[in-house]
This record gives sequence, structure tokens and C-alpha cells, in this order.
Amino acid sequence: MLVSRVHEVFPVLREVVGEMESNGEMRPVVEAGFTGFAHRPEELREEFAESGLTMESLVALEGISFALSDLDERMDDAGERALLMETLRAVESVPELLGIGPHLLATARR
Repeated sequence: MLVSRVHEVFPVLREVVGEMESNGEMRPVVEAGFTGFAHRPEELREEFAESGLTMESLVALEGISFALSDLDERMDDAGERALLMETLRAVESVPELLGIGPHLLATARR
């Protein structure tokens, strides 16, 4: 939101993000929008456990890369892309860093 300045196009996002922080639900910001759900890493682990699933892994998908203003250029350069991916892999499952990125991916077993 901050990097892309999406809040300038959708000012309601400031309110929506505040609500999401308090209740975990992100309501649509446009008429044909979607409802999203946000979890802190520990909340996601708890939800999996409560549902009877054993979490195998929890990783951050993009990590902090979403905040790089030159991400497209880095991805177009093979050396920069390799360095970026190597760096993201190194921290993708560090528990203290999971919440930095905008998306989490969990795998689990019944």
C-alpha cells in the first residue's frame, strides 16, 4: 500500500487496514472487490492446530521484496534476480521475519 501509493486511489484503505488489524478481516474496497483475511504468523499456526492439522512449514512468499522500488528491474537482471531470490530464501522461514511480507504460505497434514 505504501510503496505503490494505492491509498491515494482508494483512500478507504486507511480505514480498512485499521479494521483488519483489529479483527483480521479485510472488507472489499471497491464494489466488485473481495473479502480477505489476515493472520499474524502465530494466529495462523493456532488456527491450523485448532482445525486438527499439523503444520509442516510456514514461509513468507515475497518477504520484504514488495518494498523495493526497483523490483521489476532486479527481476529482469539474472544476477540481481538470483541474489534477491537467495536472500529471500535465507529469511523466508525465520519466525521473527514472517510478518514482514504481505503473504504467507502454510503447508500442513491431517
